[in-house]
Amino acid sequence: MEPTEPVSARSGSARNTIPATGDGDQTGDTEQTADPVAKIGETSYETLEAAISAAQAGDTVILLQDYTLPSTLIINRSITLNLDGKTITCECRKESDQTTKKRIEIAQSANVMITNGSIANSVNLSSTAPGIAMIKNQDNLTLENVSITSDDTCIWANAGTLNIDNTVIE
Repeated sequence: MEPTEPVSARSGSARNTIPATGDGDQTGDTEQTADPVAKIGETSYETLEAAISAAQAGDTVILLQDYTLPSTLIINRSITLNLDGKTITCECRKESDQTTKKRIEIAQSANVMITNGSIANSVNLSSTAPGIAMIKNQDNLTLENVSITSDDTCIWANAGTLNIDNTVIE
């Protein structure tokens, strides 16, 4: 039996729709969506990147579950990222032939606050060359009530201001 069209598709929706299956009479057919990772107000997003991309200056993005960055997360507008007790896991390492940078970058002209959670590096750097930061700050970053854990460089304050309040860096 071929999948049918989604029971209801919302154009421009922040959540992706997985087509329902069945004979099309909608009896027992249901729309399925992935669990949201983040939200802005009442709008949910399936990835943190999608929420950051949709955020407007002054918005608060709330993390709804622990999240591993699939690539570098660039924040290029003035927002608050409320980790809400959750953890963002980065993967930053430098080896002789390869550099991996799955980290948070604060772009120029952005005033960003990260609050209430943890940021960790998934890589044990004891076997790699040092020097890749989990957070790269190119403008203004405030860390408040955050725990940051890494075997190597945690924050690279390339430019701008770094404010740290009630934050543990290990």
